[in-house]
Amino acid sequence: MNTYQQHAPSPQAPLSAAPFHFWAGPSGKVIAQFYRMSGGFMLRFVGRADFSIDLDQRALSCVPVPGASPEMVRALYLNQVTPLLLGHDGALVLHAAAIDASGPGLRGGFRPRQVDPRGRICRGRVSIPHR
Repeated sequence: MNTYQQHAPSPQAPLSAAPFHFWAGPSGKVIAQFYRMSGGFMLRFVGRADFSIDLDQRALSCVPVPGASPEMVRALYLNQVTPLLLGHDGALVLHAAAIDASGPGLRGGFRPRQVDPRGRICRGRVSIPHR
C-alpha cells in the first residue's frame, strides 16, 4: 500500500451489507469479517479495529475502537493485514514457523520487510529446486 492513515478511535457501527467472508477462532466465534466497498474492501476485527483497503488508490486506513491499545492495532496491521495484502499482490507469504531454512530446500533471499517483537514478516524471492 502506498499510504496508511490511522484515524481517531470510534465505535464499530453496524453495517447494512453482510460480510462476504469471515475468520472464526477455534471456538467458532467470528473474529474478523470482510466487507466489499468501492475500490476494495473493509476488514473488521470485531471489537478491535476496522481496516479499509482501497486497492485502486493503494490506500489503507484504520479506525481502532475506543480503548484499543496501539500495540494491538500495530500487531493486527503487521501480523494480519500486511500478509493479506502481500498475498493479494501475488507475493508468496509464509509464516516463519513453516520455514526450515537449514535444509537444501530453500534458496534465495528472505529479507525481513518489517520485524516485530513476536516474529518476522518476510518478503523475498524463493526458489525451490525441482527434484
